[in-house]
Amino acid sequence: MNNVLIELGYLFSFVAVIAVLLLGLSFTKVQRERFPVLRKLEGKRIHLTVTVVLSLAIVLASNVNGNVGNVTKNVQEGFETVRGPKGEIFQKAIASGFDRELKSIAAEKKAKAKQLFDSAEKNFKVGSYEVAAQNYQQLISLLPTMSAYLNAGISWYFVSNYSNAEKVFLEGLQLARQKGDATYESIYLGSIGMLYENQGNLEAAIKFYQQSLEIDRKFGNALGQATGLCNIGYVFLNQGNLDAALQFFQQSLGISRKIGDPVGQAANLGNIGLVYLQEGNLAEALQSLQQALEIDRKIGNLLFQANELGNIGLVYFEQGDMEKALISHQESLEINQRIGNLIGQANELGNIGLVYADRGKLEESLRFHQESLQINQKISNLVGQATELGNIGNVYLQQGKPEEALRSHQQSLEIKRKMGNLFGQANSFGNIGNVYAQQGKLEEALKSHQQARDIFERIGARGQLQIAEKNIKDITQQLESAKKR
Repeated sequence: MNNVLIELGYLFSFVAVIAVLLLGLSFTKVQRERFPVLRKLEGKRIHLTVTVVLSLAIVLASNVNGNVGNVTKNVQEGFETVRGPKGEIFQKAIASGFDRELKSIAAEKKAKAKQLFDSAEKNFKVGSYEVAAQNYQQLISLLPTMSAYLNAGISWYFVSNYSNAEKVFLEGLQLARQKGDATYESIYLGSIGMLYENQGNLEAAIKFYQQSLEIDRKFGNALGQATGLCNIGYVFLNQGNLDAALQFFQQSLGISRKIGDPVGQAANLGNIGLVYLQEGNLAEALQSLQQALEIDRKIGNLLFQANELGNIGLVYFEQGDMEKALISHQESLEINQRIGNLIGQANELGNIGLVYADRGKLEESLRFHQESLQINQKISNLVGQATELGNIGNVYLQQGKPEEALRSHQQSLEIKRKMGNLFGQANSFGNIGNVYAQQGKLEEALKSHQQARDIFERIGARGQLQIAEKNIKDITQQLESAKKR
């Protein structure tokens, strides 16, 4: 019976993913003519929404009932859970797993290999990820192993060297398939998915995550299932599909608690906090993020702490407590600089820029946002680029430079469309509406705010929906007043 429920869970996870993607994507006239099934989807948005809700309900039920047998397993031997610069989670090889790959190796070569691996592990644990990556690469040159490829890829990812990360992940995947090792194959697929997601290629990310999750469910790997569910949730979070994101994070959290994985618990609590933040549920967001931070401090990993502190700063900002927000962001920036986390540095520079803008210190704000944008461009982080272009546009608007503001927001919107980020697109439409309103172009402003409202309503972002509706009301009143003159 459990196996049947597991298969149902996988089937309906796939159905939910496809339905959500169809909700978020738009198709051209040529595409609809070429593919008849797309014509049949016209006017079926409500049906797709119902499909998502029902599928996720079935997935949740199957995980609660069908995966009980799977999640009783201990954390996968030979691996540990590590969190990435934005809260994403990876499975990383540890010494015991590496040792199993050295059974038939000559003693002298084995000793040198273990020395390189241990040295790389020490560097990784203290946040010296680039040095760790270089040591893992030396190990690959001496003795190509699945462990070394995996850890090298993760280390390169942590310093935003995505080209090197992709190269070693793909080489490791090929080696895992040659050896017929399903565990490593699944981990590599998930890691590649995370890499593609961070580069804005969400469709490719979903594809790799689903392949990874299928393997983990087939072999009853609870840790892998928790990782896959969390990472799929992160895609939905980036797309602004908050209800779907919350469902996947909660499923992953349940498994992480069952198998006693504190890193997975903290990651999911942090991500649930981000969902609540985007929904405008600030008290719930702060509670989840503080729970995650408490676990992170017990674990003692600085990267995790920096991530939670930055997100807690965002909640304080939304609550209007700028003093606490600035303290949290500065603490996070200091940690990220200490460990060389470029993504984290870019994020916190941008967040500090937001605080300065709120205080009316626009030149300082612009400087922080531009510095953040430069780092994000350097590391090819599309999410960060879109965010900072939007922030820069807002500062320009406050400075009374609507043309520069409009250009920045349109560039931001273009990137968000490329990524399929619905929540971000809605924010950009709202920002563009604000620019048009300042220019006195009320019809254009109304249209932009209506586009923002429609997306927020579709994805269930209640806090932002209220703001969009207020903007529409204000613009409508201004238009009516203008007509009476």
